[in-house]
Amino acid sequence: MGRQCTICAHPLVRDIDRALIDPHRTYLSVAEAFPGTHAKALERHHKTHLIPRLQKVDGLRQGDAEEAIGLLAQMDDLRERAMKLLKQAEDGGNTRTALAAVKEIRGVLDSLARITGEGTRTGTVINVFNAPAWVNVQTNILTALTPFPEARAAVVKALAQTEHD
Repeated sequence: MGRQCTICAHPLVRDIDRALIDPHRTYLSVAEAFPGTHAKALERHHKTHLIPRLQKVDGLRQGDAEEAIGLLAQMDDLRERAMKLLKQAEDGGNTRTALAAVKEIRGVLDSLARITGEGTRTGTVINVFNAPAWVNVQTNILTALTPFPEARAAVVKALAQTEHD
């Protein structure tokens, strides 16, 4: 029995995978960004775990994997940009913009789930409302609205409706 992949076992494996699909990053730069990882281990993980996992999505052929990686990198870039806009909106107290950013992030996460195969099966429900990041966003929004009880109540109502849509 072989050794367990140290990258697969790493607590930040999702973030590492995102870094590995970035065409502008090298194994060494990813290793420097994630303590406890090494360039060779990242290369092995990329070739033996990440690429095959991407190839399973919609039966990708070997040549299609690089295109899928590029698409994932673009989706991840969109997610990062939407998160920055959300932060700006929260910092500026702009609830409407913050909610719009949350909606965009939800769409990006849905697309990422479908691309990575986490949401490709018919009938698969991806419940982002219980995800720690979503709970954190809700908490931050509601905390920021504490001095504005009417706005806070309106946001609570809108969030409750979103969860049932």
